[in-house]
Amino acid sequence: MKFKKMICLSLVTLFFGVNCLNMEANALFGNTHFNLGKKIIEKLEEKPSKNEEDAFLSGMVYADIGRFKFDKETGVDSDSDKFVNEMEKLAQTNEEKWFAYGFRVHVFQDNETKKFLNDVLGRDYSSYSEYMMNCGILDSYFSKKSGILYNEFLNRFNFKQITSGWDIGDLSKIAGAPENEIESFAMRTIKKYSDYPQKNNLFVFDDLMQRTYKSLGFEISLDDIHEQAGNLLGVFIIVPAVVGSKCEISEELSSKIEEKSNNLADLCISNCKLVIGEKNEV
Repeated sequence: MKFKKMICLSLVTLFFGVNCLNMEANALFGNTHFNLGKKIIEKLEEKPSKNEEDAFLSGMVYADIGRFKFDKETGVDSDSDKFVNEMEKLAQTNEEKWFAYGFRVHVFQDNETKKFLNDVLGRDYSSYSEYMMNCGILDSYFSKKSGILYNEFLNRFNFKQITSGWDIGDLSKIAGAPENEIESFAMRTIKKYSDYPQKNNLFVFDDLMQRTYKSLGFEISLDDIHEQAGNLLGVFIIVPAVVGSKCEISEELSSKIEEKSNNLADLCISNCKLVIGEKNEV
C-alpha cells in the first residue's frame, strides 16, 4: 500500500510540475473547470443549444491543451488572455464561439483559484504540494459526482512526452519504486477508468486551435493537437483517481464545495457577461 501511495503522489506532482520556485499555483484542474461550467450553463437565462453547451464545456477543459508541449514551444500559454483573444477573433460558428467562451471563463476561474480553494477548504496553501492536494480533492469530488472526462484520443497518452525533461531515475528514488512501475501504473489507471461507464465526452475543435496558433505565428499539426488532447485527459483521469483513493469527502465539505462553486459560477457570469452574452447577438 505504501509503495502504491508513493507512486501516486509522485505522479500527481510530476504531471503538473513540481518546481515550486517558478510554478504559480493558480490553476484549477479539469474536472473542476468542467463542473463549474455546468453550473454556469444551469444559471443562464437563455440556454445554449446542446452542441453549444458541449463546445463550452470542452473549451473549459481544453484551455490547458498547451500545458505539456505547446506552451513551452510557443511561449504562449493556451490558458492566457493573449491566446483567448486571438481565438475569439477567429471563431466563426456558434459552436466555435462557445468553445472560445469556455477558454475565456477557464482563464477567469484560474485567477480565482487561491480565493476559491481558501473559501472551500477553509485554509490557505503555503507550498506547491498543498496546492496540488487541495485541487486534487476538488477534482476527485467532481469526478465522483459526474463521471470522468473522456475523448477519443486517450489511446494517444504519451507518458514519456509528459515526463520529458524529468529524471525518472530521481523520481523512482523518491517513489521508492522501479522506473518501469511508474509508467505502468499510469497506463493501468487510464485503462481502468477509461472503461468507467459514466463518461463526459469532450469535443476537440482542432481546426480552430490550429488556426489560433497559426495566427500567433506557430504551425501546430492536428496530430499534435490530438496527442495533447489525449495527454491532458489522461492526466485528468489519473489525478482524481489518485487523490480519491486516499481521501474521503464529508457531507459538510460536499455542501461547502457546492455552495462556493455556485458563488464562483455567479461570479463568472457577472464578470464574463459580455463573452457569454455574445451568443445572443450571433
